[in-house]
Amino acid sequence: MADYTKCEFSSEEINGAGDVLASRPSWTEDNDALIRSAFNVAYSWRDAHIFPMRSVHGSVSSVCSKLGVKAVSGARVKRMPTIYEKLPRVGISLYDLQDLVGCRFIFEHSDDLDRVRAHLKNEYSCLIDRENDYIKRPKKATGYRSHHMIFRFARDDQPQYNDYRVEVQLRTRIQHAWSTAVEAIGLYRSESLKSSQGDGEWLEFLRLISSEMALMEGKPPVKDGFERANRIERIRQLYRELNAGVTLNGIKRMADGITVPPEQKRDVEAYLLIFDIGRKEFDLRPFRGFLPASTQYRELEMDLLKNKLSQQNVVLIEAKKLDNIKRAFPNYFSDIAMFDKLLDGIIDGRSEETYKRVISQAPVNVYRQTPIDPGWMRKAHVPRPVSRSDK
Repeated sequence: MADYTKCEFSSEEINGAGDVLASRPSWTEDNDALIRSAFNVAYSWRDAHIFPMRSVHGSVSSVCSKLGVKAVSGARVKRMPTIYEKLPRVGISLYDLQDLVGCRFIFEHSDDLDRVRAHLKNEYSCLIDRENDYIKRPKKATGYRSHHMIFRFARDDQPQYNDYRVEVQLRTRIQHAWSTAVEAIGLYRSESLKSSQGDGEWLEFLRLISSEMALMEGKPPVKDGFERANRIERIRQLYRELNAGVTLNGIKRMADGITVPPEQKRDVEAYLLIFDIGRKEFDLRPFRGFLPASTQYRELEMDLLKNKLSQQNVVLIEAKKLDNIKRAFPNYFSDIAMFDKLLDGIIDGRSEETYKRVISQAPVNVYRQTPIDPGWMRKAHVPRPVSRSDK
């Protein structure tokens, strides 16, 4: 446990810090101490979720193994600039944000996703705070599709982490290919497309593609009012008008220079990915421990926020293998080849069998993390749900 931190602040102090950040104070000499204090509380609260995150990640990985389901997975802490941007937008207190940390599991088939989801729901329903089925009901504004489950961590031998929330995202490869493209294009264009912020035609283009990809999987499309033939024609029109092919090719070219020396891959527990949007370049930094990676992550994020360096993006990712990061979080590596092939199929009016072939031929790197404690769910003593206001 030496590599994990605890939050020493009360819920009132955490919410007070969140209120300061949500008010967007000017970073002047007079406000410097106040802002730094608020960020330090926010970092402490976020980083205290790392142990629950890694435990849940390992446990859901074990469930996949038990069911014989292949999945690519990764875990991540939410970027502080994203938290900073989200607080005033969603009107939720810092203490009540439920996606400060998360795990993502990517399945080749929707049947596999459904099996894992059903097992988690049936066996551990007392630990699941909330579910959002964005596959059955895609987000209307963006077309986003995924299944989200919010777990409430509870364990007798680690009571300091009890009631901490961990978001688990379950996706198919098609859903992930689409989401990858949205984040990669948004990053490339310096727009938060996944939050419905940015060019309206790009948002429409991606939303319509989401509907087509939902139909590939036999799932409900976004309610966009289009008949299928008209939707495809509109996608073709936007593809031409937006020069989308040029943008997608530019994103794919950025990934060419991403390499890690073999000696840096040994015993790596975390990577910092730093993307310079202006230069379209990545810097990848490996760490043998999560705590030193998290410490440098804080320093970099604080510098970006203080100096308003909006052209840089930094993310902390847990992974044992670099290849797994590329599979589970390819938006930061701009690996959108699968999306591009599926889009070609939509524009060319190819058959459903063509889509299935694209998916089956895409390489799969099955990742199995050695769980920290695969039995935390079984061991969990589950008290009555603790209200956030009680703490």
